[in-house]
Amino acid sequence: MDMHQLTRIFCEIDDFCKALNQYTMNKFLPSSTTRRGPACCLGVYPQ
Repeated sequence: MDMHQLTRIFCEIDDFCKALNQYTMNKFLPSSTTRRGPACCLGVYPQ
């Protein structure tokens, strides 16, 4: 394998990864900035 073949393979893999990344980003659920439920905290109650 010469350097040109390795470069071509690398470029094809890089193009595939970029396309896959773009495809998967469109499939993720949108992030929600609104919080659900009560705030997380520890309660200390007198006994």
